[in-house]
Amino acid sequence: MKKSSSILLTGSTGSLGSAILKKLPSDKNVILLQRSQPTNTFGKLHSINTNLLDSNKVLRDLKIFEKIDTIVHVAGVTDSHVAERNGNFQDNVTMAKSITTIAKNKGVSKLIFISSNAVNYSNRPYATSKKAAEEIIASLNIPSIIIRPTLILGPNSKELKRLKMATSHFPLFPLINKGEQKIQPIYVDDVASFVNHVIDKTRVKSATYSIGGKDIITTKELLNLTSKNQGKSVRFINIPTILFDSAFALTRILGIIRLSSLKDSLTTDLIVDNNKAMTDYHWEPLSFDEMKPLLFN
Repeated sequence: MKKSSSILLTGSTGSLGSAILKKLPSDKNVILLQRSQPTNTFGKLHSINTNLLDSNKVLRDLKIFEKIDTIVHVAGVTDSHVAERNGNFQDNVTMAKSITTIAKNKGVSKLIFISSNAVNYSNRPYATSKKAAEEIIASLNIPSIIIRPTLILGPNSKELKRLKMATSHFPLFPLINKGEQKIQPIYVDDVASFVNHVIDKTRVKSATYSIGGKDIITTKELLNLTSKNQGKSVRFINIPTILFDSAFALTRILGIIRLSSLKDSLTTDLIVDNNKAMTDYHWEPLSFDEMKPLLFN
């Protein structure tokens, strides 16, 4: 039975999860819950093949671990997963319930949950499932840190790949309100760094942190930079807000819920205040200029 200090991480195969894994303390046992990898052990790294949608199975698969000190829950179902028919939004809620079951059974003393900034402004199914998961996590009687990152960008992130694909395949690109929507992208390692700061702090109080990059830019600026770094020239077509609103009103009338629910993500300024995170954990994200060479090398 393994009694030494340990950290359980979900979602380690994704861009953010892998960045967090690289920053975890080397002196701790790290338990990875995965569906795509076989159960194996490499020194202090333990890969457990299991299914977070089945809490009973997870507990059986974790039976050799008497105690887990910290859980970092990153795994989640996004809009792209649903579009690819690789899960549904209710899975986010079910996984949160499994995480609380693990926490109660393994004496967890700290829980970190990666939610989404979408919870702050959206009522679309993805955001409401994340909000419901937050409430489940927060109901535990242990210190729980909920992190709501803005747009996470990294060299291997799906978000950056989509931007590159969009600007390289479409010479004409539609922009709502001239692309003046304000966004605050954050570098993937900065999110991982914040998680590590929380892990390192001995005593934490339950709190929710919305975090973003150091700088606020516009959607058009990000698209221009992405196309420029691919040697492409993209022309933008402005879609006036009134026309856009009319189009989305039509999608609601026609019952195209997925399209109509995306409106807030495309028109709302997606910015946050980092002061709370910076003050509580002495953390500071990169500026957008510092991110550029890391994203487009």
